[in-house]
Amino acid sequence: MASAGAAHDVRWLALDRSVRQRVSQSVRTGRPVSTPDEAPIAVGYCAAMLNWLSQPGRLRPFQLAVALVILGELMIARTVLILPWIGAALGFAFLRWRTPVLRRRLAAALTVNEKAAAESGLQPARVHLPGESWLRPGRRRRGLVLFLGTALALVLYVLVAANFLIQTRGR
Repeated sequence: MASAGAAHDVRWLALDRSVRQRVSQSVRTGRPVSTPDEAPIAVGYCAAMLNWLSQPGRLRPFQLAVALVILGELMIARTVLILPWIGAALGFAFLRWRTPVLRRRLAAALTVNEKAAAESGLQPARVHLPGESWLRPGRRRRGLVLFLGTALALVLYVLVAANFLIQTRGR
């Protein structure tokens, strides 16, 4: 791994797949990792995930993407379907409902793996998760993507409304 005195940065996807699977499985269950050398990675992964879950607007890009898909479906189908909106709302409500459970498991795994890393004399690693550079709230790229996506959603909404007006006036 690294020397005992210096913390290091690790990109999550640069790790071996078996290491990622072992670390994520142990973190999901709230247990320590099986190998003491992987404890610093587990600590960094837990910290990164807890930081991600603490961001209030973390789901906004995904909500916008779902809205764009549903508006695109409205344009193609030329009819109003309420079921996709209900399904999306239920899906995001489920994610919000599961967040406290995930936080508790991550906090438990964080404390256990911190102890294991301290016993091994290893410093926790800082884990960079995929999409961290633009999905984290407050990033300029994320703001640009949300702005452009919102503009596209507004244009699609106007096109759908115009399409419905043309269809109803033609009858």
